[in-house]
Amino acid sequence: LPEAEAMAHRAVPVIVRAYGPDHPRAGRARSCLAYVQLMQGRLAEAEHNFAGAVEILEKHHGPQHLTVAV
Repeated sequence: LPEAEAMAHRAVPVIVRAYGPDHPRAGRARSCLAYVQLMQGRLAEAEHNFAGAVEILEKHHGPQHLTVAV
């Protein structure tokens, strides 16, 4: 899991630079990072990144969309 987290940490800023901070791909990248943090038991960090991901994804898809619910 540490390697997966390192990759996710590198991917998030690359995606944000390429698509912008409010793009759905940025939201999905943050969600992936949060999931890895969750699996490591780092709940505060995971919660922060999940919240950011949900905020981005809700803007684009609405709160009832499957992407947001998962």
